[in-house]
Amino acid sequence: MFLTPSLLFADQTILLRKGGKVIGNVVGQNEKTITVQSESGKQTINKRDILKIIYKDITKEEENRIRKEEEKKVQENPQVVEEPVQVIETPPTSSTISGPSRNRWSAVWRSAILPGWGQWYTDNKLEAKITGGAFLGSLALAGYARSEAESAKSKYDDAVSKSSTTGSYIYGGGIANFYLLTVVPGARADYESSVQAYNTSVYVLGGVYLAQLVRTYFLGKSWEQGSSVNPVAWTVVPKPDWSAGRMGWGAEASFSLGF
Repeated sequence: MFLTPSLLFADQTILLRKGGKVIGNVVGQNEKTITVQSESGKQTINKRDILKIIYKDITKEEENRIRKEEEKKVQENPQVVEEPVQVIETPPTSSTISGPSRNRWSAVWRSAILPGWGQWYTDNKLEAKITGGAFLGSLALAGYARSEAESAKSKYDDAVSKSSTTGSYIYGGGIANFYLLTVVPGARADYESSVQAYNTSVYVLGGVYLAQLVRTYFLGKSWEQGSSVNPVAWTVVPKPDWSAGRMGWGAEASFSLGF
């Protein structure tokens, strides 16, 4: 409505039977009168004094033509004069029928800021909840994997420190050799495994983010055109990780889009 005020609030021309016209907007009516808001203020007009209402401003030539047509109708059917004019609502415009202007990019930038917001904006609320949950889950997974990688790095650095020359002076050569031959290889393997798991979680997070962004574009396109959207399904399956001789847990996320 705010995009097309000139169409929704255009002046109406009220032609009077005895000559003359009033230009304004019909803001109220009852069985006998109408109320018109014009530049000079509100005024009440008896419906029997109205010849015709036209929902636009007209020229003098158009006014004369309409008066001749109405006079001809009166001559053919004199009872028309006795019947008060019926005032109808302003004809709907294309903008009021189709609703407010829609733009797919208004949904995309929302999903770019907060995954799920764009889906919610296009009235796909269930998908918005699934998308938001998938993103938060993958974000939590990435945060946990980072914490595990930092912990593994700390243990690896500690083992390397104790197996170094400095460590042999502090703890003795036997302990240093024990760490070098026994602890350091295991700590290195754990560290490499945790780094790989963290990298995988980051890839999953990035994939979820990009997938929901692309999906929002197509949702916005369908929403913009007023058509139905393609079905979508998110799946997140936890999976055990047996790498490096230890058991851990990861997750496999899948995204399917119907056409």
